Amino acid sequence: MINVPWKLVELEETIFKRKFRPAFPEYINALIVAKLELHIIRNEGISGLPGAELPLAHAELGILSGKGKHGLNILEEFLPKIRNDFPEQFSGYLVFAIEKAKELKDRSRERVFFAEKLRSSLYIREEDLARVHALYGTKEAVRFIKEVISRLKKDISPAAFEKLVVLHLDLGEIDEAMKLLEYEQDRFSLVQRFFSQLLKYDETRSLQLYVKHLMQALERARYPEVQSMIIRSAMNCEGSMNRIDARLVKEHLQSVLKNDGRYNGFLNETPVMARAI
Repeated sequence: MINVPWKLVELEETIFKRKFRPAFPEYINALIVAKLELHIIRNEGISGLPGAELPLAHAELGILSGKGKHGLNILEEFLPKIRNDFPEQFSGYLVFAIEKAKELKDRSRERVFFAEKLRSSLYIREEDLARVHALYGTKEAVRFIKEVISRLKKDISPAAFEKLVVLHLDLGEIDEAMKLLEYEQDRFSLVQRFFSQLLKYDETRSLQLYVKHLMQALERARYPEVQSMIIRSAMNCEGSMNRIDARLVKEHLQSVLKNDGRYNGFLNETPVMARAI
């Protein structure tokens, strides 16, 4: 940490010459964080500043001065405030907190921050689940994921549904995931993403789900050009599943689409369709 007066002056001159405007208001303003750190080092009073930047400045200075535990304490202490008062900055705040916990090899604190990330993020990625299993171990990861599922079931936001499906599938609870997909409408991309896993569990139900969500996607698209693109994606599915599964899907879709006057004209319009028939 910088504590030499002339270096502080030089750093301050450099920082205050710079201008940084985040592309989106939800971004953490790194320049404000740096300016605040200088004020804190100089023991200058700071008041009335909203947002996540001030706790981040205090936390980073603590970590840089060798007080890593103190820095992580600050990050955890301000979690509820940032989540409730500045939700647009919460994602960036969590990214910073998780990175610092990793750097300091504090797995218990990383678990706290990662739990918040799974509950609040719009999506759950495969690497997120891999990290959960690495942090918790198999048995504890199952317990933790079930706890997240329990909380998500009380969440009525659109993002909660996709996360529920992903987490049920991660636990091998395929029947639960299929029930959700049977109840929900217009989720073709989600069904397509996990179709091979669903197909192994129940071929008939999986094909019904695939067709149901495809038809809903086509109805929502309305324009022929967009409908054509969706059908092309549905038929040319080798990239998202193995050859045998892809062939099964193609044959089933050919049968369904040929009997539907709204869409059967699309079947022969591209080389992909022609090869599939």
